[in-house]
Amino acid sequence: MVFRRCGTKRWLGHHSLAHWTKGPSPLLRHAVPAVREAYLPDLVAGRTSMCFALSEPDAGSDTWMLRTRAGRVDGGWSLSGAKQWISNGGAADLAVVFAVTDADTFGARKGGVGAFLVRSDSDGFGASGNTPMFGHPTSNEAILHLDDVFVPDDHVLGDPLQGFPMAMEGVSLGRMYNCAKAVGLARFAFDAALAYSQERQAFGGPIAKQQAISFWLADSAIGIHAARLVSLDCARLLDSGGPGRKELAMAKVLATETALAVIDRAMQVHGAMGFTNELGLAEAWQMIRVICVADGTSEILRRQVAAQLLKGDVAL
Repeated sequence: MVFRRCGTKRWLGHHSLAHWTKGPSPLLRHAVPAVREAYLPDLVAGRTSMCFALSEPDAGSDTWMLRTRAGRVDGGWSLSGAKQWISNGGAADLAVVFAVTDADTFGARKGGVGAFLVRSDSDGFGASGNTPMFGHPTSNEAILHLDDVFVPDDHVLGDPLQGFPMAMEGVSLGRMYNCAKAVGLARFAFDAALAYSQERQAFGGPIAKQQAISFWLADSAIGIHAARLVSLDCARLLDSGGPGRKELAMAKVLATETALAVIDRAMQVHGAMGFTNELGLAEAWQMIRVICVADGTSEILRRQVAAQLLKGDVAL
């Protein structure tokens, strides 16, 4: 609803309320009560923010390539490594950092990864190399450097050997968030196109009566309706405790690719006006184009769907 009502404007609501990594991350439920209570009030109020630090220069879609390491020290852990493509990494007060805690277990792909809540003002923690992203003169996609960063025991989220499920939980949250973002921005663009097509006069009447335009509107409505229902069904499945691995992959592919098409049509309906910054449609297209890669590319997700089908998960 935030994205449907606000579109690409009113960014504070997107960042402090809607975004699953920048605001009060659900992963904080794995923190001990005292730590959670120490950070949540400021996060909820928007006075502080977070980031989710999983990706690395050599570990993107293949998270088993993690190189960041965490070693036991007196009273806690010492983290060393680098993270890349970390949204809000340069501004965050807190980072959820994933690091290998047991090389043998990790090498056998049976765990060995810990999740650590790291303060960005910790000694040895730095952010640099923000990468300018498509359509933006600046960016908040940072590279994080950890050089023997001390993390106390009470800032470990859950079992230090079983952080990988939390990493996947975070990725799943990101995919579900992106489904909502895609459906919301698609509806924002569709509403604008529907209204404009009935106002704009050409060839003796509103352009909405032209077959090409009317078909674009119909196709967009069909796609949005399907993407919304699939996303809601996936959310229901996850809320009930189901794994929803296949369904979540399907939902993100459908929602993002539908949104990309809907927004493109909306820009075309508006003609040259569709490319102006005033309407926000071009920025909406850019946002969706980015999330076709973020939190799992469409190709990776299709691969997951196929893998689940071949394992016998054929429920549709």
